[in-house]
Amino acid sequence: MRRLFLLAPLFAALAACSTPPAQPAASGERPIPRLGRMEETGRRLYVSVCAYCHGTLGDGFGLNATNLPVPPRDHTDSAYMNRLTDEQLVALIKFGGAAQGKSASMPPWAGRFNDREIAALVAYLRILACCSGQARR
Repeated sequence: MRRLFLLAPLFAALAACSTPPAQPAASGERPIPRLGRMEETGRRLYVSVCAYCHGTLGDGFGLNATNLPVPPRDHTDSAYMNRLTDEQLVALIKFGGAAQGKSASMPPWAGRFNDREIAALVAYLRILACCSGQARR
């Protein structure tokens, strides 16, 4: 019974992050895009690993966020995220924050994710940040 209790937040996060259909913009908001295969893979990986710190919405309010010495990055902050290239995001995911001059609280994920999975995560990060959708260089 205790195991089910511990999994409840994960199931709630997965339900909250179901792939949204394309919708018209409401009162000046950007439309929610339909996710392609790569972005959907990135979303699933993000929810299963990254959301614990960065939150299921990518806003930096994950379950573990209050336990960290530096608040997790808000991936919905398009002003900040648009300044980062895809290569910088790949390096941050692969090698961790400390290796890139950022917070050591961001661990390296090269041992967990392969290059295709990291590319999928970057594609999903671009969706979270409402970037143009084109690869940034």
